[in-house]
Amino acid sequence: MSPAIPDLAGLAERIRQLSPPDTVDVTEQNVRYLEVERDIFQARIPRARADAVHRMSENIDRFKLRMQHR
Repeated sequence: MSPAIPDLAGLAERIRQLSPPDTVDVTEQNVRYLEVERDIFQARIPRARADAVHRMSENIDRFKLRMQHR
């Protein structure tokens, strides 16, 4: 059995309900999971809330840009 990954908490339910998070706190530990989550929601648009997915994508992109300039 693999250990639980806190960054994935609630992911299955959000996808099932097509309910992307309103805000995300992007970290080095969760950025790859958030990118997958974002990609799933983008594939499900227009049913997913496009505004929340767009904000998620912007947060991920901003975080990755900051990481590149370290």
